[in-house]
Amino acid sequence: MFRNLNNQCLRVSGRQSELIELALTYRFKGLDIDVAQFHKHAIARGFDHAYRFLQSAEMRVGSFALPVRWETNEFYQDDLKALPGIAETAQKIGAPVCVAHVLKTGAGKPYHENFEFQRSRLSEIADQLAPHGIQLGISFTYASHNADPSLINSVDALTTLVKTIVAKNVGVVVDLFEWHFGGGKASHLTDLGAERVALVRVNDAGTDATTSNASAEKHRKLGMSTGVIDATQWADALRQIGYDGPLTPFPHPAQLRGMTRDRIVKAASESLDKMLRESLVVEPIETVPANGHLDDDIDEDAIAAFGTEVVE
Repeated sequence: MFRNLNNQCLRVSGRQSELIELALTYRFKGLDIDVAQFHKHAIARGFDHAYRFLQSAEMRVGSFALPVRWETNEFYQDDLKALPGIAETAQKIGAPVCVAHVLKTGAGKPYHENFEFQRSRLSEIADQLAPHGIQLGISFTYASHNADPSLINSVDALTTLVKTIVAKNVGVVVDLFEWHFGGGKASHLTDLGAERVALVRVNDAGTDATTSNASAEKHRKLGMSTGVIDATQWADALRQIGYDGPLTPFPHPAQLRGMTRDRIVKAASESLDKMLRESLVVEPIETVPANGHLDDDIDEDAIAAFGTEVVE
């Protein structure tokens, strides 16, 4: 497992060099980036130019949001045709996981129709990613009230979807908040195996959160901050199945208001320290000076390629 930073979720902004410096300072090994934007920049300015900051810092890419609007027919075929080129770029920078979210609206259709639609579309997308060694990670959002019965809003439903997709490069996104309230258990991980766990998002819940009122904006907090979610138990389960992918702090940004970006990233790193305890040996990484090589030849056009994943 490696520490991964999603700066968009944390509402931390800055130049590429500044974000990488923050990541290194607080011992993150990876960053989530907008690979579609990075791909455009690589075409316009050359791959080496676009990749130079990540490469010089030896920073891994943790995951990227699926750049395909698959939920409707309007853009699907055009986006699907463009996906192999983006996936090739993602492969070159070592991005292992592409994240998709299940349907957020049932469009008045029954559950079985929505389920089959998602299975079919996500299967096609996974087939496009497979030649580039990229795994499709699927996430869901727990609905505490007024849940649409035609949608996937539980861990059991999510794992069933993943298992019915024939492609082997499809897995689940384990968001501890969503899984805690959506019926997730360590036994789900054992059943799935490491090959079906695409990435892990670490968070905790407010002490007043229940299955009937849980709300991401109100209750999704930094990991290990309240103890409502036993993140250590999840860490043990992940080790037992041999998971070695990204660990991403993933609170709701509303929980971080009033904090400086340094304090936010430091707190995010400390939340992983608490989760992993002494089981994970973390080697100290020296801070990259503000006037060091990462700030040389700043490219404003490339800033948008970092951390533009939609916060769920």
